[in-house]
Amino acid sequence: MTGKDMNLLFDIIEILAGGYILYNAFKMKKSGELEGTGLVGRNINPFTARDVKGFINFMFPFYMVCGWIFVICGVFIGFMDFQGTATQEMQRIVTAIMLINCIFFAVVTKRGQDKYLV
Repeated sequence: MTGKDMNLLFDIIEILAGGYILYNAFKMKKSGELEGTGLVGRNINPFTARDVKGFINFMFPFYMVCGWIFVICGVFIGFMDFQGTATQEMQRIVTAIMLINCIFFAVVTKRGQDKYLV
């Protein structure tokens, strides 16, 4: 695999991760139940959680923002990687955005779990 192929692989993973977040967020909103083991901690038991609806209402907008950031960044830099026009500087910027997004996602999810589920 070349460097370009690896970049495209990671771009696809970013798009799929964003899609996973969005899909499970919509599924949770529609069903009113916790969905997607990647969106809540492993130690969270959905059957004994205090306020599942409150958690879903609190987290839904954050999941939308984080999911769309993953998808948009993945598509944007993926297109540039495919065309061969992505510069190192652009890669660094997108990597920084994705890292900040991941940290934001983790912090807000933890706060939501502590407030509504534990």
